[in-house]
Amino acid sequence: MAPSFTSRSALAAAAALVLPVVVNAHGIVTKIAVSGGQTYTGPIIPDSSDNSPIWHVINNSPETSASDPNMFCGQGATPGSQTPEIAAGSTLDISWASGYSSPGSNWPHVVGPVMTYMAKCDGDCASMNSGNSKFFLIDEKSGSGKTWDQAKLHDGQPLSVTIPADLAPGNYLVRHEIIALHNGREYYPSCSQWKVTGSGSLNPTDTVSFPNGGYDEASPSLQTYPPLDGYKFPGPLTLDSPVGSGSGSNTPSPPASPAAPSSQPAPASSPAPASESTPAASTSPSASAPSQSPADTGAAPSAPAAPSHSGSTAGSTDCSAAWTSCNAGWTGKDKYTCQTEYVACIAGSPKTRRNTHRVVRGVTNSSA
Repeated sequence: MAPSFTSRSALAAAAALVLPVVVNAHGIVTKIAVSGGQTYTGPIIPDSSDNSPIWHVINNSPETSASDPNMFCGQGATPGSQTPEIAAGSTLDISWASGYSSPGSNWPHVVGPVMTYMAKCDGDCASMNSGNSKFFLIDEKSGSGKTWDQAKLHDGQPLSVTIPADLAPGNYLVRHEIIALHNGREYYPSCSQWKVTGSGSLNPTDTVSFPNGGYDEASPSLQTYPPLDGYKFPGPLTLDSPVGSGSGSNTPSPPASPAAPSSQPAPASSPAPASESTPAASTSPSASAPSQSPADTGAAPSAPAAPSHSGSTAGSTDCSAAWTSCNAGWTGKDKYTCQTEYVACIAGSPKTRRNTHRVVRGVTNSSA
């Protein structure tokens, strides 16, 4: 029997009570403060205003697949109308909240990394889309001890990101993304547009596009409740440009010299606890171990030298290609020798920056 008008009204009233709880369980970027400068507030979700550098989104829901078109800048994202000037080397303090009111409730989640990308705009950033935007990673945050940096947002604090000091001037998108890992994968990308000033000359060429190309969803780094200790970030490597990593960031540093793994590398796993809290950290890896295991990278580890902004050479590129081919052909049934072979190869090649060739952890990519 169809429900009566009274029962339908009761159901509607109940849904109205539940809806704010549901929508407030997620969030968006609501405010960005520039060091020594102005603070910019983003439009709340019901408002169609674009009077901000922060791109407007139609809701605060996450993407749950890395191939979703909304991975570009968020749900139904549209450009802002402001493009404020900021100096290269400036710090952005980025705040998140529910987004349906101002100031709104705090960011609700506490598990998973926070990644920040930039893409140079071809003229006006309003013309940028998933087809023409090439993003390079400038910052990644995991946490320290048993606490993810994402928990700072939960406590109402912003997260800080520093624009590379030697970045070439021009218009840029900043794509700031939370990957919440308390219940599967929840991606929360947010874009803002800026005019970077200065006299730098850095124009990164190692880039990825969103969607399609950013993350390997089979990676242990993108599973529910990954161990924080020794966490290996998904996606591309950060620039070796002087960027701020923020308090608590544990961006891995390359070892003094690559060492062959003692046994077949195995992905870390951790069962999801009953509530959203950080599980106990696993035992720290040996200081001599590589910063990424071969199974997670799919690209050659860093050569044992301090990075520079010089280009790669044919010799190091050949070693990288051999590394990629070796990993692609390794089935796990025989002895793992790819890293030993790479070390032997690179020993006779000039040293190279770790990101002079395009690298996506867990994914092999052709040049952008």
